[in-house]
Amino acid sequence: MFDTARTSATTLAIIAAALGGSAIAGAASTPSPSSTGASGAKQQRVALSSADAAKVKAAALDKVPGATVLRSKAGGPYGTPYHAHIRTSGGTLQVVLVDADFNATMVQADEGRGGKRGDRGGDPA
Repeated sequence: MFDTARTSATTLAIIAAALGGSAIAGAASTPSPSSTGASGAKQQRVALSSADAAKVKAAALDKVPGATVLRSKAGGPYGTPYHAHIRTSGGTLQVVLVDADFNATMVQADEGRGGKRGDRGGDPA
């Protein structure tokens, strides 16, 4: 009886160790809140292919004619797939949000790294 209890305890210890190891491995592969935008932290942006960058640029210029596209990136505010930072013909810095079909959906102020800049509010499509 003692051998059966010891074997069962050993088996449970091995299973617990395996489950604990997989939980640790899973935690290591799960993005931290700071990389996913939770808690107000900025999301990491991924570089676009040249083809996608051209489509994002075209969408931004269709939405804000006469603007200059400064840069375009994957991801963005409100879970948008893409966004472009622009300077309007009047010199205002703005961000154009672009959906997965490369349609500009909103124009909002470019708050930049150094604080708030540009116009306030958004211009929904």
